[in-house]
Amino acid sequence: MKFHKLYRNLAAAIFTFICCTTVHAWDSSKGHLSFEPFFSYQYGKIGEYLYVKDMPNQDYRKLSYLEWEEQPVWLYGLNMDARYSHLYLGLSFSSAIPYSCGKMHDSDWLNTNDHGMNTNYSVSNNSIHNYIDVSGKFGFMFRPEEKFRIMPMAEIGYYNLTFKAKGAEGWYGDASSTKLGYDVSWNSPYAEHFYISNSENVIEYNQYSLYTFLGCRLVLIPINRLEFDMDVAVSPYSYVVSIDKHLLRSIKFKDELDAYFKTFKGRISAYYIFNDIISAGLSLGGTYTLMELGKTAVSYGKAKYSNVANEKGGVDRQTFNATFSVRISVF
Repeated sequence: MKFHKLYRNLAAAIFTFICCTTVHAWDSSKGHLSFEPFFSYQYGKIGEYLYVKDMPNQDYRKLSYLEWEEQPVWLYGLNMDARYSHLYLGLSFSSAIPYSCGKMHDSDWLNTNDHGMNTNYSVSNNSIHNYIDVSGKFGFMFRPEEKFRIMPMAEIGYYNLTFKAKGAEGWYGDASSTKLGYDVSWNSPYAEHFYISNSENVIEYNQYSLYTFLGCRLVLIPINRLEFDMDVAVSPYSYVVSIDKHLLRSIKFKDELDAYFKTFKGRISAYYIFNDIISAGLSLGGTYTLMELGKTAVSYGKAKYSNVANEKGGVDRQTFNATFSVRISVF
């Protein structure tokens, strides 16, 4: 797949450039190289939306919403930072431990007269099965003072994650489920109540993205043993693809979108410097992605995807993470 080849080639190019800079042009009196393994607790959610065009007024209304919880996801990875004079380069890799991570909530608004009526609702057990995030950073360091640095930077990266939802408890109030001849709310006593065994996979969700960020890092070293960092960034562009597989119905939905200035992230960190080689850090950070809509397509069974003209799919995401790390400075 061309998209996956692009991120692999990008990561290889960034790593090769850093290595060549280190080996052939490095003056340790001006440079710094460090490796930082980390372990992170992440809490948040991903929202998956489907909007349909209401033909009388041509407006789009919400038809479906799936909320995939990350409560929590356990991440681990490695950061590599390299500086030479005023030039900064960074490479980051993270993955997740496959594990249960909360619930998946599925809601539908099928009443065509009352668009605010949530007719169908179900909840399943969610787990993360795959996660990878690779990114590279490039920046320039200003050093107004020995103990204070400003580092504007640009970042490009790729992530790919997969959730699986098992079992379900649901309440369906749409007319076809209740046989009443009209729709009722999911919490109505007339809604159909059902269970699906927790051993059965019901929905699988895959999302991957090529993303960019522009931001700045501030570094403050008030005393010799203590360092504080703060990072803020905004994403000028992200390309996102989401694939939602409803296994019991043998149907797949694919959403593809371009997002401009929709994601913001920040982090604050504190490091205790034991010596010139070892530092230990604690960080708090998070990301906030506003909902963006794009084109959607559907596939039945093993058929190819076909675009749906009057529907749009969308995503949003909010995460909070706490991270412990150990920074090892080579020089």
